[in-house]
Amino acid sequence: MPIVFVPAPLRSLTGGQDRLDVAGATVGALVDAIERAHPGFRARVVADGELRPSLAVSVDGDLVTRGLDEPVAGAREVHFVPALGGGHGPGASDPHDALPPSGTADAYTRIFEARGGSYNAAHALVPEAREIERSLLLDRVDPGPGLRVLDVPAGGGYVADGLRLRRPDLSVVCVEPAAAFAAGIDAGHARVRGALQRLPFGDACFDRVASLAGTHHLEDRLAFFRECRRVLRPGGRFAVADAAADTPVARFLNGPVDRFTTTGHDGRFFAAGEAADLLVRSGFATVVEEHVPYSWIFPDRHTMVRYCGLLFGLVRAREAEVDEAIQAHFTITEDADGRVCLPWSLVYATGVAG
Repeated sequence: MPIVFVPAPLRSLTGGQDRLDVAGATVGALVDAIERAHPGFRARVVADGELRPSLAVSVDGDLVTRGLDEPVAGAREVHFVPALGGGHGPGASDPHDALPPSGTADAYTRIFEARGGSYNAAHALVPEAREIERSLLLDRVDPGPGLRVLDVPAGGGYVADGLRLRRPDLSVVCVEPAAAFAAGIDAGHARVRGALQRLPFGDACFDRVASLAGTHHLEDRLAFFRECRRVLRPGGRFAVADAAADTPVARFLNGPVDRFTTTGHDGRFFAAGEAADLLVRSGFATVVEEHVPYSWIFPDRHTMVRYCGLLFGLVRAREAEVDEAIQAHFTITEDADGRVCLPWSLVYATGVAG
């Protein structure tokens, strides 16, 4: 029997309850069961025999595609949430593909619809290259047994895969706006294609939120941080990592990556103390911010160059030009095993929901 999460606008009908234990084989059957216990609920969520356009429903993290007929047998959580704006509403052929109209997509979605496939190909080429970077984030997520974790933006599921390797019993939900990027997410993870600054979930429904290297594409990072706080349960933890301003990483991304991609790159990077400030302003406590250096690791220099060309979509540069750009910004070294090390660094910041 799933737990049904009730959004704030509907809680006046349920006596203030935000979670209900009701039985039913489909979304429609759940609505009927809630209606019997709380008269008036059905009229608020159903019109003309269909879910209202102002509402979306997710089952274990995936937006439904069959409306009231969506099966929920075996589901753990069902959320009634405000529908995402700017695209097809519930009942459309594929609500996962809801996006703003052509020409109005946000910068993140625009970039990774173009580069998402190439990014995923880079990880397939050298899956372990960024393992230190991911591990540093996962350490800060602190994923305990049986917790529910949101990976946002999820990209191709790199963080989600790492979470599952550490804790196979975790429930991991991936939110990724760009379809080309989301195509790389393993089908074993719950996947939602949704807006980053208006997450398609009810309040307080996750134990952890993880975000790796995606916030520098967002125009309103405070709105994103506040959404991450909203979906966390009290005591839940948010761990975020992204590039620091005025560093070799930032200069490389807004320099060669900007020049050599078809999308350009105008990243908004964390100034010193900015990530911590955003966490505090979003309602987090026990805030910690660190700027951590480490390296990406490759078997040889040629593989490093190929990897960076794919990861960043450097289609306007020859391999020699990519190599030159890397050398101009970073001091490449070798470790004791002869592996090539590309020095990198990110700001890692954490906060606990009060």
